[in-house]
Amino acid sequence: MLSHAYEREGPHQLQNENGLNLDKLDVNPYPESPYDGSQLISLDIGSKPIRYRIHRAFFSQSEVLNAKIGLSVWQSNRTDIIALPDLDKSTAHTLVHYLYCGKYQALSRYNNSKRGRRTAYESSVSVYCAAARYKLSGLAELAKEKITFLGEQVSMLDILSIARENAFPSLPQEDSWFPTYLCDAIKVASKRDPELLLNPLFSDQLEGDRRFRHVVVKAIVACQSSRDIGPEEQEREDMIPAVGSVEEGEETKDSEDQTINNPGEEPPLPSKPESPPPPPAMEPEPTMEPEPTMELEPAIGPEAEETTPIASETLGTSINPKKKKKKTYPLE
Repeated sequence: MLSHAYEREGPHQLQNENGLNLDKLDVNPYPESPYDGSQLISLDIGSKPIRYRIHRAFFSQSEVLNAKIGLSVWQSNRTDIIALPDLDKSTAHTLVHYLYCGKYQALSRYNNSKRGRRTAYESSVSVYCAAARYKLSGLAELAKEKITFLGEQVSMLDILSIARENAFPSLPQEDSWFPTYLCDAIKVASKRDPELLLNPLFSDQLEGDRRFRHVVVKAIVACQSSRDIGPEEQEREDMIPAVGSVEEGEETKDSEDQTINNPGEEPPLPSKPESPPPPPAMEPEPTMEPEPTMELEPAIGPEAEETTPIASETLGTSINPKKKKKKTYPLE
């Protein structure tokens, strides 16, 4: 009988005379007993309602469920009914058990078969989505542990199918954990099976909820990017120095280190700055030769003979072609 009392830790560290830790006994977290005079609320589960009768005090753990009770006062005279048509029987059992006991409990026993593992994983995903919608953070953390553990025992195709059909249609828009979990699961599965993304059964899952499709495509792009540059190629590229990576300051430092390492040698003289190359020589402009002129024959006549000179070939002087008369002097 004592084993049922060890389900929850209490705030006190007490021991009895037999050394039994009394802090493991359940302690009521409510100001008063939730069973004493508390109003019973009917929780209708599913499209064909299955009714659960729950003490009203336990709904205070969820502000969303607690608000539904207040709304029903204004909507009708039947203030003791909350309808949750989006829940199935298994998820409702886990939710109600958590409200009463603060623990995660599945409705049916775990069956270690392919179908049994899928059913257990699907149930944990549904519980997480319900906990996220009704803001039960404690139940959500417990469901995360179940999803992570059971996700290692089902195929990636089953994970995609359950996410598409069960999770994203009912997952709150503000939730970020499950989309991140799904994206990481696809990356890990793709590394284990490089042909996964080429499997037609994988591409058949790209339908339905828009947010689901976005997460899957994002994971595919990330997988493809990691495959374009493998680890060996990345390491080889890191060993190649980039062009212009050695700066002028580093070269100066290397030359100073060489001078310090050889103190006996005279330091090299600074090199003279190179003079700028002479400007290219200007090519002389080609001289224009005078055009040949036609020499006119001297005109025949007494006037021409007096005026027209004839160039001498030997002396290079001009002489008058007219013969001068020699003067004669008489002999005495």
